[in-house]
Amino acid sequence: MDLKQLRSFLGIAETGSISAASLRLRVAQPALSQQLARLEAGLGVTLMLRSSRGVTLTAAGEVLKREAERLLREAERAREAVRAEAAGPVRGRVAIGLPTTVAMLLTLPLLQALRAEHPDLALHLAESQSGHLLEWLRQGRIDLAVLFDQQGAQPGLTLRPLVEEELYLAGTTGSGEEIALQDALRLPVLLPGREHGFRRLLDAHAARAGGAWQVVAEVDALPHLKAGVAAGLADTVLPWGALGAEIAAGRLQARRIVAPVLRRTAVLAWAGDRPASRGQQAAEASLLALVRRLVGEGAWRGRLLLD
Repeated sequence: MDLKQLRSFLGIAETGSISAASLRLRVAQPALSQQLARLEAGLGVTLMLRSSRGVTLTAAGEVLKREAERLLREAERAREAVRAEAAGPVRGRVAIGLPTTVAMLLTLPLLQALRAEHPDLALHLAESQSGHLLEWLRQGRIDLAVLFDQQGAQPGLTLRPLVEEELYLAGTTGSGEEIALQDALRLPVLLPGREHGFRRLLDAHAARAGGAWQVVAEVDALPHLKAGVAAGLADTVLPWGALGAEIAAGRLQARRIVAPVLRRTAVLAWAGDRPASRGQQAAEASLLALVRRLVGEGAWRGRLLLD
């Protein structure tokens, strides 16, 4: 099993057919088929099931796909480490995972900063739930991730606290700048589903206060959730950074939740047991500088935890 075979295997797995992989990889179809056959023979397992509609990964194929992605990323890191000795421009590829509420704040300015500072660096931004990003970090699919409320040590990962932010009740009605949690718990709300870490955090806050949220509907997609609130269906709970545009436009109002104040902590995470490429180091530096600026300007409302 070598890197060439793994690249061919991934090309077929990602495109779903040998013919499509041939076009993407610019390798003749017979050569791809032979590489796949040698790979299966060497491993002693069937990796793909062929049909007239393309190929389907077997259970063994799914395992190899995850491992091949990790191994190829490790190989790329090794190449970058060697090339870094030449002290030339930062090159390679770096993947960063962002939760949706953070992606709204960071995506565009981070793209702008890295394009200006490191134009030869290929950047991939992945937006998902914090739990998914944590798993992708462990699998080596992403290099850096912003996560929320990671309690205690995470084996194999290094965590750096970024921002402690407060949560707000958002809606189209209501008066005052604050609302007690007990009062907020009496109002109908739209919240994400229970599989979301943010929802679990909110439920835990409610349980400690001896109550529960009056959830009238669960909406996972943040834009649709805010649209439902703006339409007057119910209120919701979000950090200020996820509400700034709607508040500035007058579509939503936000009240800080108090008694107690609801908070969550954003951290930057990466795999501490893998060497960081120059691209990862450059992206981390740009991201940290951007967080400092956004908090200083008030765009990311919260307490900065960086040194």
